[in-house]
Amino acid sequence: MWTRFELGVLITEATNRDRLLSLGRLAPRAKGPALDPARLPDDRLEHLIQTHRDLAVVEALRAERRRRQLAGGRG
Repeated sequence: MWTRFELGVLITEATNRDRLLSLGRLAPRAKGPALDPARLPDDRLEHLIQTHRDLAVVEALRAERRRRQLAGGRG
């Protein structure tokens, strides 16, 4: 028989795992800056370059895009 506490822990773990899987992740996102351009997927990087209101952020995103293009040999 499960105690109320043990059952609560199991339900919480299952809920968290379900949320991760629904986001397409197998593990939680690593902790870091809220908006680290180096950790953004390419599609999100492009989207933010087109839509972000802060020009300083847009310039940082463009710099990351250039870095990726040079590192990947494409562009």
